[in-house]
Amino acid sequence: MKKITILISTLILTVTTSVAQTWNIGASNDKDVTATLSNGTLTIKGTGDMRDFDYYNPWSKSYDHNTSITKIVIEGGVTNISKSAFAYFKSLTEVIIPNSVKNIENEAFKECSGLTTIIIPEGVTSIGDVAFSNCHSLTEIIIPKSVTKIGDYAFASSRGLTKVTMLEGVVSIGRYAFSDCENLMEITIPNSVTTIGETAFYKCSKLTEVNIPSSLTSIQGHVFYGCSGLTAITIPSGVTSIGEYAFCSCEGLTKVIIPKSVTSIGKNAFTDCENLTEVTNFASTPQILPYNAWDGGVFDGVWIRNVTLNVPAASVDLYKAAREWRDFKITGMEIIGTETAVQGIVSAQISIYPNPTIGVVNISEPSEIKVYSLQGALLYETFGTQVDLSAYPKGVYQLYINGEVVKVVKK
Repeated sequence: MKKITILISTLILTVTTSVAQTWNIGASNDKDVTATLSNGTLTIKGTGDMRDFDYYNPWSKSYDHNTSITKIVIEGGVTNISKSAFAYFKSLTEVIIPNSVKNIENEAFKECSGLTTIIIPEGVTSIGDVAFSNCHSLTEIIIPKSVTKIGDYAFASSRGLTKVTMLEGVVSIGRYAFSDCENLMEITIPNSVTTIGETAFYKCSKLTEVNIPSSLTSIQGHVFYGCSGLTAITIPSGVTSIGEYAFCSCEGLTKVIIPKSVTSIGKNAFTDCENLTEVTNFASTPQILPYNAWDGGVFDGVWIRNVTLNVPAASVDLYKAAREWRDFKITGMEIIGTETAVQGIVSAQISIYPNPTIGVVNISEPSEIKVYSLQGALLYETFGTQVDLSAYPKGVYQLYINGEVVKVVKK
């Protein structure tokens, strides 16, 4: 009798755990969309939007809920992933999203710390605020071209994230969107982006390179604060302002290129960039920088007397007279080409410095170079970023760089 009782109890338990539960969760009509939970898989199906939830939903009883749900399947026809729908699903590892989904709403997958991969399908147009924040097991995200908006804090503190690829189509990146993603090493930002919110990449300390899109007109405050792995920054032509603390505490930063379009640089923009060695500023009139006697202003914490400042040759005296710039090691440069866009390295605009020189002339991008005497005799040709005139006598030389010419004086 005892064995029979145990067997019956086991059968009841097995049947109980396999029983599926279903809830109506449609937004306009609750029966339009249903959620079914069976054996750890939550299946969403129907037509239209899911209704919003405030953490508590039919399959959740508390903030420590959802430890048994490991997979979510959303079937075609469902058009959104609603607010807080799957927040705090700690054991969730897999999500299937159809291309019928248009919006991933605020906090949809907040603190799904076990989620390792997710494919955001073509068709999604917006990723809401805090949608994937604290998803620590996510390592890579591809944002499809249909997405135009990435919300505030969308991926904040997702500390396992190493690579983000945004396809052409994204227009705005929200405030703090990728802040504290401390293992983020690679990010692709397309030229469709016109707005990057303040503090968007705050303390992404392993980020070593970033392409700032030429479509931006301003760099907001604190955007790259604490990105200590960055070594070089090129501000694209068209940007008119650099916000407060934009590159503060970028301790690995050694080189900065600022286009002539920049007229405003905010307080502490480059504070504590302690390894900065070279700034190239194409502005013919020196920008008036905020100067605060208490913290030193834009370059506080930088030993600017050891930093080379390359400026247009015709503007050297203006920079030497400007209080905010005069303590740099100022060098005049000739500029060939026209300024169109500066991406990664200067492309259509090439700087030549120092000029005059006592020997070596630097070229701001790798180029085909031919060196001629003033009389037109070809002296030598090379490819690279330097011309060495040390072995030649004092005088004037002509450098043909990518088909354009500039005269260089050797003293």
